[in-house]
Amino acid sequence: MKSGTISIIFGALAILFIIWYNYQTYELYQTELLKIQNSSLMEPTIVTIGKSYKLIALGITMLGIIFGIKSVREKNSSGKIGIVLSIIALFLTFFPIWTFFIK
Repeated sequence: MKSGTISIIFGALAILFIIWYNYQTYELYQTELLKIQNSSLMEPTIVTIGKSYKLIALGITMLGIIFGIKSVREKNSSGKIGIVLSIIALFLTFFPIWTFFIK
């Protein structure tokens, strides 16, 4: 496989992974919200995304950027798509998407 294709795969994989763990966080938030609504006690809970998930997503994103740069240096245009996908994934890594899932 060429490095441009690998870069696109890593960029898309990173975006899918980020959406997956944000959806998992959203489901955790919904279950905690139902627990609070069902009980009369007001026990505060904090919903956070684990740092390990962010680091995994960051690692996949960096691999996509590295392979994209390698592909661009080889004069392959598909590397640019991989770089763009990886930069989008890099932005989404630090942006909490799960808050947009809340109705």
